[in-house]
Amino acid sequence: MALRRDSVRDVTEALREGRIDAHYQPVVRLDSGLIVGFEALSRMTNDAGKVLPASLFQEAFADARVASELTDCMLTLVALDIRRWLDQGLPVKRIGLNVSSVDFYAGNLALKLQASFDRYHLPLTHLALDVTENVYMGQRDRVVSDGIAELRAKGVRVALDDFGTGFAALTHLLTMPVDVLKIDQSFVRRLAPTDPSAAIVRGLLQIARDLGIDVVAEGVETSEQVKTLHAMGCLMAQGYAFAKAVPRENAAAMLHLHGDGSVGATPFPLVATGRGPVPSVAVG
Repeated sequence: MALRRDSVRDVTEALREGRIDAHYQPVVRLDSGLIVGFEALSRMTNDAGKVLPASLFQEAFADARVASELTDCMLTLVALDIRRWLDQGLPVKRIGLNVSSVDFYAGNLALKLQASFDRYHLPLTHLALDVTENVYMGQRDRVVSDGIAELRAKGVRVALDDFGTGFAALTHLLTMPVDVLKIDQSFVRRLAPTDPSAAIVRGLLQIARDLGIDVVAEGVETSEQVKTLHAMGCLMAQGYAFAKAVPRENAAAMLHLHGDGSVGATPFPLVATGRGPVPSVAVG
């Protein structure tokens, strides 16, 4: 309880003082080595000036007020960054943002998204929402499923995050239509020909293809993982193999150099040099 109380206090103060910011981790196509999106991750600068990842203040997310205010803050930051990048002629596609069950149960998530993006004259087609399996579980009153249906109708893409770690994960695909599966890094980390994870990932990719759902492999850290995933037909990935989450200035530079649609764009070095020529992969 003390840890949660302190975390809520720290995040509340950071929100009030403008010390919450967005960092961006690129999502990369494995057939081209180019950036096709980012995941926006919240960062807090503490009193000592150190930038902290969300994992160090996640206890605060259990507080409904703080969680809602953090979502509002991140939506504003992401919308403003997309507007800046578009105005600079950068090839911004979609930015993924994490949301929680609190955001759905507040009952105004679609209005929040629309208001934030309308403020900067942006279509919601630039936004993707990452929803964990925990948000999906046990929602028999259809609040989450109805909310997701409304968002998808507005052009927002919905990704099932950390896929494979929750209870009855495949069942969610029957009850909660999504656009993207993000395979949890625990499977990617163990990828090897003799490890069961390889069979599981291969099976998930086939299921996604049959259902017409895109796949992003999370937590990709090595060239061997890149090679293995590409050979399996995985089209997109994110992780330290390409880049950590970076401030907006670095993200803009990445888009200029490696963005899909940027004039003279070059592949990320790992994809360009670690695997040789990369053939196209048909997905879906």
